[in-house]
Amino acid sequence: MADIRIFTLGNLLFKNAFPIYRLIYPIYKRINEKKEISFLSKTIQPSDTVIDIGANIGFYSKIISKLVGHNGHVYCFEPDRLNFDRLKKEIATYQNITCINQAVSDSNDPIKIYVSPSLNVDHRTYPVEEYSEIIEIDAIAIDAFLVDKKSPNFIKMDIQGYEVSALKGMRNTLKNNKGIKLFMEFWPYGLRAAGSGVEGLVEELKQYNLDVYTLNNETETQIELNSLLDYSNWKWEQDLNLYLVFK
Repeated sequence: MADIRIFTLGNLLFKNAFPIYRLIYPIYKRINEKKEISFLSKTIQPSDTVIDIGANIGFYSKIISKLVGHNGHVYCFEPDRLNFDRLKKEIATYQNITCINQAVSDSNDPIKIYVSPSLNVDHRTYPVEEYSEIIEIDAIAIDAFLVDKKSPNFIKMDIQGYEVSALKGMRNTLKNNKGIKLFMEFWPYGLRAAGSGVEGLVEELKQYNLDVYTLNNETETQIELNSLLDYSNWKWEQDLNLYLVFK
């Protein structure tokens, strides 16, 4: 996780000077997440269908849109209303992006979002000690969302520790589409806060035949699934990216 001071400054600009924020934010992302951008650029293919879970205001959605091209499509999920409104404006000219103002969960039942008082990128879908308000929002399971749609080739997910619930809602999608790829933030602190922990993530993934990789300096390193348990007690500032290939 980045320095909290950078996030705090970014949030002030997001709330009070968005035109400045939308100019600075992409520069910051391209510098600090260069390896992630490079990895997506070499992994996502033209004509792919991609699901972006936790799209925020669409930085990655726009990159992915260009990668999949006119024959591909990107489905962006963003539950926060303000983020979503700005997301729609950011991608207004992109014909191959569909935005959905819902959280991704293990069912279609509404859930609560705990709004962060200081970070627009840190709203949670589980109880936390500090929040400015609690809002009930619509949620959907990916399996239900995809009933009448083309199956995805690639899923990108960054939802602050709520990943296990989202994974439970896409079991059929992951089991029935060999070769599907999933790129996700692995944040043990957030997983613990959400109630699943790293143990819950590992248990959920054990049902699949998959390869697990960590991403370091644009290079994928294959690891054993159980080795993720070694990171169970990582602190707030410690995270890494996982790349999962379902076979």
